[in-house]
Amino acid sequence: MKKYFLKLSCCLALFLSGCSSTTQSEHANTIEQPTINLSKQIPILFLHGSGGSENDLIAFAESITDDQAVTKLMVTIDGHNHLTYLNQLSDKNKRPFIFIGFKDNNAAIEDWSKSLATLLQDLTRHYQFQTINLVGFSNGGLAAGYFAETHSEYHNLPSLDKLVMIGAPFNDLTPLNNTDPLDFNDLSTKDTYFDKFLQKKEQLPSDLNVLAIAGDIGDASFSDSVVPISSAFGSRLIFPDHVRYYEEQLSYGQAASHVGLISDNKDVSNWVKNFLFVSKQTGAPQQNIVSHLKKR
Repeated sequence: MKKYFLKLSCCLALFLSGCSSTTQSEHANTIEQPTINLSKQIPILFLHGSGGSENDLIAFAESITDDQAVTKLMVTIDGHNHLTYLNQLSDKNKRPFIFIGFKDNNAAIEDWSKSLATLLQDLTRHYQFQTINLVGFSNGGLAAGYFAETHSEYHNLPSLDKLVMIGAPFNDLTPLNNTDPLDFNDLSTKDTYFDKFLQKKEQLPSDLNVLAIAGDIGDASFSDSVVPISSAFGSRLIFPDHVRYYEEQLSYGQAASHVGLISDNKDVSNWVKNFLFVSKQTGAPQQNIVSHLKKR
C-alpha cells in the first residue's frame, strides 16, 4: 500500500501539532466504558477502507440484520493507539456491532492491525468478550486478515471465529492473472504486502472461518472498478490450507463496483448475513472457490 508524506517540513510540523492537539482533546472526551459481563455475546467489529471513518459501514451492517435488534458501539483510534469511545454498551445489550474509525486512515495495515489488538484488549477488559467476528472492507479487509495471522502474537485477546473481507486488495491494484476462468493457483507477480501475508499464513487460527468477496462490474476489466478480482481472491493463496472453512463469492454488474459492494448490494448483504448468522461451518475443513466468471 502506498504511503503519503508531506514534503515541506514546516507543513509537517504544523500538521502534526494540529493532529496532536485534536487527538488529545478527543481522547480526553472519551466515554468511559463500564465493566460488565457480555461474555455470551459475539460482537462483530467493522473496519473501513483507506480514507474512511467509523461511519462508513453502518448502513451495510444494518442491511445484514433483518431488522433484528443490534447495539452499535463507536470508537476511534489515533496513530498512538489512544482509544476514543463515542458511546458505551450496557448489560442489556445484545448482538453488539462495533464500528472502528482509524484517525490515521491511510496508515499501513500492520498499524491498523496493532490498533485492533489494542482495542480488543480494552474491550475484553471491560466486557469479557470471549469470541469475535470481523468484517473488513478494502484495506480494512487486509488489516483484518493480517490481524488474523498475527492474533497468536498477542495476549488477552478473544478468539476469532469468522472473518469477512470485502474487496480487499491482497495483490494491491495489479491486474495480473485476471482471466476467465479464474481458477488460478498462483500470481505471476506478487506485491510486497502479498509476500507479508504469505510469510505468516501458517500462524492463522486453524478453526477460523473465512469469506472473501470480490466484484466484477462487467466491463472486461475483471475488477470492481478499483480492485482486480485476482487481487481480491489472492486470499485463496493464503487462507484455505490453514483455516477450517474458506469461501469466495463474486458479485456482478454495476452494483459490484468497489464502493457498491457495501452500498445497497443485496447479494453481498445476503452472503455476509448467511455466513455470519445462518450457515454453520462445522466438520472437516471446506473450500468453496470461484473458478469461472458467469457468461455475459
